[in-house]
Amino acid sequence: MMIFGTALFCSFTALFSSVLMGSQIEELKTEVSEDEVVVEELIEKLETTLKALNHLQKTKPKS
Repeated sequence: MMIFGTALFCSFTALFSSVLMGSQIEELKTEVSEDEVVVEELIEKLETTLKALNHLQKTKPKS
């Protein structure tokens, strides 16, 4: 009976924690997706700036 009671308690604890974590995981996935979009936009801006700087460096008259 003691082993059965312990196993039952562990099962309910695991079920409860999975329910709590399930909703938090979905929120985290949404946040990560939003952050990925922002990072991609920043990378594009950085690449554009680097190309412009490279172009300026090539066209700059040498002293």
